[in-house]
Amino acid sequence: MPPDLINRLNIRVVPMGLIIDGQSYRDQVDIQPDEFWARFNTIKKFTSSAPTPGDFVKAFNEVARETNRIACVVISKALSATYQSAVQAREIFKVENPQVNIEIIDSKAFTGAEGFVAIEGARAAQAGQTLSGVVEVMQDIVGRVKSIAGLET
Repeated sequence: MPPDLINRLNIRVVPMGLIIDGQSYRDQVDIQPDEFWARFNTIKKFTSSAPTPGDFVKAFNEVARETNRIACVVISKALSATYQSAVQAREIFKVENPQVNIEIIDSKAFTGAEGFVAIEGARAAQAGQTLSGVVEVMQDIVGRVKSIAGLET
């Protein structure tokens, strides 16, 4: 998602971990997309890692300063441990913040398709939808977007 759209819709992004040739990075924190793609053809070994529950707790704390309703959309749980990490974070966070309602939505997708779910959820929230209304919008989008990747090899 473009940074200006993220800012305009007040979306918080919890960065994925990227391990490139043995060096760890946090996506869009320690390495920007243009840097990644500039190096892409020379990468010998690449893996990714899910954000930790602590990463999500930090984001939940930031968002909870503004609202007690949080909709968190994550990469497909079939592809990553991110969903489970977010669920664990919600349980940790709720111990000290029981008044904050957090819904975790499995996008069943990745990259751009996941972004569309977040964008439509943020738009619904800005339009005054309740948390359940935002989740309903997001679930509708989950059912309509697909991620497709084409690799050279």
